[in-house]
Order: sequence, then C-alpha cells, then structure tokens
Amino acid sequence: MAPAPILVIDGHDGSGKSTVAGLLARRLGWVVARPFTGAVSQAFYRCLAQDEPQQLHGIARAAVARLEALHAPGVVFDRHWVTMLSVLPQRCWPGWLPSPPTLLCWADPLTTLARVSARGETTRNTLELHQCSCALFRELAQHHELPVLNTTQLAPDRALATLRAQHPTLLAPWI
Repeated sequence: MAPAPILVIDGHDGSGKSTVAGLLARRLGWVVARPFTGAVSQAFYRCLAQDEPQQLHGIARAAVARLEALHAPGVVFDRHWVTMLSVLPQRCWPGWLPSPPTLLCWADPLTTLARVSARGETTRNTLELHQCSCALFRELAQHHELPVLNTTQLAPDRALATLRAQHPTLLAPWI
C-alpha cells in the first residue's frame, strides 16, 4: 500500500496551527497527526533541557515516521520539521529535509501570548519567549520559502478560505 499523502501545518505555540490542521483534515477527510505529544513531548523537553540534540532528533524522527506510515486517506501534521529546525542545531537539519508540503501558521507575539494564556498555560509563556520564537519561525519560513498564513486577525471560520485564496497551489492536489 502506498504511503498516505502528507501535508504539514507548523508554527509556534498559539499560532493557529492546530485549528487550521483540524479544519483542513475535516475538509479533506484526512487524519490529524500530532507527533510531539504525550511521552514524546516529555522526552522532547527533557532532551532540550539536557542539551541532547542527537537524542531529541532520534526521538522526534521516530515519532514522525510512525505517523507518516499511517494507513489513512491522508495525514495533516500538526507540527513537524519546522518545529524541529527551530530547536535543533543546523548539523541535524539534513535529517529533516527534504520536507513534505508545508504551511507555516504565524501570529504576532502579543496575540500568541494571549492565546497561550487563554489555554491556561504558564510554562514557557512569556512575551519575550514568544517574540523570539515568532521571529525564529518567520525566519525559517523565509529561508525555506514556505507559505505563511498570518492568523493574528483571522477567525477560525475564515482560515480555510484565506488559505485557499492566499496559497492556492499548496492545496491544489487535494482541493
């Protein structure tokens, strides 16, 4: 059986990626894959704290590979390679490239802070952190020539229409 088509929605916390991934998966009849949750998330942050990029790389690649092998009509990833490039040293980047079709969701740092705060998250939730992370994700998108969906003022019910209008070639094979 051929592997399922893959589309990646990536971005920093509070950027709208989970909302867009869910809407898109429902529209396409695909499944949403969240590789960096549960035990993988715990290992992810432990490796970051202990400065173990090679171990982090291995754990994350294995989590993504399991989900890439899903037998489904298609898979919309809620985080993937851009997240990993945001935390790994450049020497680890080749293990994540070439990348599947990817959209970066982005929101300004104040909106990001408000969204993450509204979820009740207090760990890793400061304006300074969001300023640095939003800038880093924006730089990665520019460097890798990724389409960016600015969700700062975008209501969830307008996300897919805006995505289709701004980036029609990204979804052309499926919609």
